[in-house]
Amino acid sequence: MCSDQHCHQPLPSFQDNDRTLQDIRESAREDTEYVHLLQYVTSGFPSHRYELNKTALPYRKLRDSLYTDEELVLYGQRIVVPAAH
Repeated sequence: MCSDQHCHQPLPSFQDNDRTLQDIRESAREDTEYVHLLQYVTSGFPSHRYELNKTALPYRKLRDSLYTDEELVLYGQRIVVPAAH
C-alpha cells in the first residue's frame, strides 16, 4: 500500500469532459497490455514474477504504489499512460 495519504485521492485537475483524458481512457480500453496491468492492479499481482504477463513485469516493483481511478492506472498523482496513446 502507498504510505502517502494523498496518493489514493482522485485527480482533481481532471474532468471527464477533458478531451485529453477522454483520449487516454479510450487508448487504455483498446490497449491489451494496459488492460492486463489494470487487472493486476485491481486484483493483485501474481506472487511469482514468472506468472506475470511479460509486459507488466516493469510495474511489479511498483505494485504497492499503483492504484486505479476508474479505468486508469495511477502511480501517485501521475497517470500511467497506455503505450498506444
